[in-house]
Amino acid sequence: MLAAVVIAAALAVTGEVPMPVRIPGGIASPVIVDHVRAVYLTSGAAGSDQFPRYLALLRTTTINALVVDVKDANGRLAFRPESPSLSALAPAHPTISNLRDRVADIHANGGLAIARIPVFQDSWFAEQTPTEAIRSTSGALWRDHIGQAWLDPASERVWNYAIDLAREAAAFGFDEVNFDYIRFPSDGTLARATYPRWNRKTPRRAVIAAFARAVDQGVRAQGIRTSADLFGLVFWAKNDLGIGQYLEDLAPHFDVLAPMVYPSHYGKGFLGFANPAVEPFAVISETLQKGRQRLQRLPKNDQPAVRPWLQDFRMGAPYDAAMIREEMRAAADQGSVGWMLWNPLSRYTDGAIALPSVAETIFRSFKK
Repeated sequence: MLAAVVIAAALAVTGEVPMPVRIPGGIASPVIVDHVRAVYLTSGAAGSDQFPRYLALLRTTTINALVVDVKDANGRLAFRPESPSLSALAPAHPTISNLRDRVADIHANGGLAIARIPVFQDSWFAEQTPTEAIRSTSGALWRDHIGQAWLDPASERVWNYAIDLAREAAAFGFDEVNFDYIRFPSDGTLARATYPRWNRKTPRRAVIAAFARAVDQGVRAQGIRTSADLFGLVFWAKNDLGIGQYLEDLAPHFDVLAPMVYPSHYGKGFLGFANPAVEPFAVISETLQKGRQRLQRLPKNDQPAVRPWLQDFRMGAPYDAAMIREEMRAAADQGSVGWMLWNPLSRYTDGAIALPSVAETIFRSFKK
């Protein structure tokens, strides 16, 4: 009890929100929804015997939410769905054999459970349903620079699959569904890509906007909270970057936009920096400010919350706790409703997510 009081006091001094309180039988309290601090888990991490270590983060660090892959890296479902529309796709040996229990464990430890669904990059579904996949001019499945196959973003069958999977995730207890790879491919031999459903006359931007509307009607309208992952440059771009993502098109259709503002992913010269990766605060702050200004011009009901993905991996610079905390500070300064940390191996920097000591927080309060 004393430890809990000390933690609550420390967080109160720094302006952090306390650990969430769940409403029995319902979604997590509004406190956590508006102040999400999450880490990403691969399906392998969520299904392994290491899962209790991630649950411990909910009790002992600033983390209050877990983002869980419900597909594996190749697109295969990571669990056995119960819905008739998905049962034929059930894997014989799911990576997460007890998904419903895992979600319940997250809730029991005071956390928010977010299901991540990569949509159009999906090698497994492309191989199972080649009629809906992007093909190469050779006739084989088209693949990007890392060998992943893609589904045609204009395929309504693919849209319905994503919608069904989102509803299934909610039925398993997830509090939010996060849609990733909601775009056209950005790399690989794009000139050789052929599309079975996209007519090439309809702008890419219109295709992705139509998908977003379908998700809005098929998922969000059912009372399921949604978020969408976007390139960080979408907050800057005056076009769709050739991938179909345009900020004002997508904003009205999701509860949360999650720009991937990894400083290492900005090119040399961005904001005048020789290496943007070593300037996390400036890069993220400027990006989020640009997006916030654009969103504020939309009608109030079309303005989603913003919760960025932050970098916790070595690229462009050795990302240590201090640099990650600078990312978090930038997100907070720009009014974000929290943040999500990304590490492709689900290995996170302890010092970045550690609870502040009481002495440290009291010192900061007097310093202010």
